[in-house]
Amino acid sequence: MKISYLLICMVFEILCVSAECPDNWVRHADSCYLFINRYIMEWIDAMTFCETFDAKLAEVETAVEETFLRHEANIYGAGRGSFWIGGSDVMAEGKWKWMTSNTPINYTNWARGSPSNSYGAEHCLCLYYHAQFFWNDESCTTRNPFICEKDANSPALGFLVG
Repeated sequence: MKISYLLICMVFEILCVSAECPDNWVRHADSCYLFINRYIMEWIDAMTFCETFDAKLAEVETAVEETFLRHEANIYGAGRGSFWIGGSDVMAEGKWKWMTSNTPINYTNWARGSPSNSYGAEHCLCLYYHAQFFWNDESCTTRNPFICEKDANSPALGFLVG
């Protein structure tokens, strides 16, 4: 009986913990977000970094989600620059998609004049600091802070603080 009770408690604790976000991640709806502002990286390196946490660069699917991310970017950004998110048109110019999930980007909120593909070399998506974090295309080799996203029900991995 004692072992059964202990087992039930352990299972309950695991279920409860798995529904929460890891330390330093911020929850919104069914996702957890980590705003990495201490380290700036090229887009591909930021994507790889997020994968170490069983996460992806953020994929913005609704206006509500974007409003949340823009608000948090203002808090975590504090003048540190634009934040990479997971979109790119590197495979076909003008055909933006979320690279990790390989799905077309249906919701957009581009900054005025964007996407511009300046010099034919802007293929990665960011929340643009100079336009109140509306969307902008930038060169994928620009080094920016970034936002990782993971399912709120996935296990906590990794040890880095944003």
